[in-house]
Amino acid sequence: STSRPHQGMLESIFPKSSNLTLKLYSNQGWQAGAKLAMEQSMLGKWFADYDWIIRVNPDVLILDDNWLLHTMLDDGADGIFVDCLDRCRQPFCAVGYICTDFFAFRPSTVASDAFYKYRRVGRGDAEDTASRVVAEGIIAK
Repeated sequence: STSRPHQGMLESIFPKSSNLTLKLYSNQGWQAGAKLAMEQSMLGKWFADYDWIIRVNPDVLILDDNWLLHTMLDDGADGIFVDCLDRCRQPFCAVGYICTDFFAFRPSTVASDAFYKYRRVGRGDAEDTASRVVAEGIIAK
């Protein structure tokens, strides 16, 4: 839906944030909507000045963030991914199929048009798109 949330709703959820931006788009469905969010945010360079982008589904719970924080503070780490097919069991795996329920990466390692460029390539789902973006940007480094 493109209807606006009730006035003050975002401020009540994020009371200490002075930098709130709301982007409204029509509902594209699960796969297309997930891809659209990454396409538009990267094309628009919304996160260009950020160290990391974290993409997480609302049903994903992070119960212990110690490893995530430790990894994100490592200058040698450019991404954190989960393999949907459970083939990657060691760090630095290059054959995974990225699960888009959760992933994180440094925006400086991915071209701003990468998600848009791969939106209709391969299987066409968000996981295939993310896997191609990571292979081109982070793994190819």
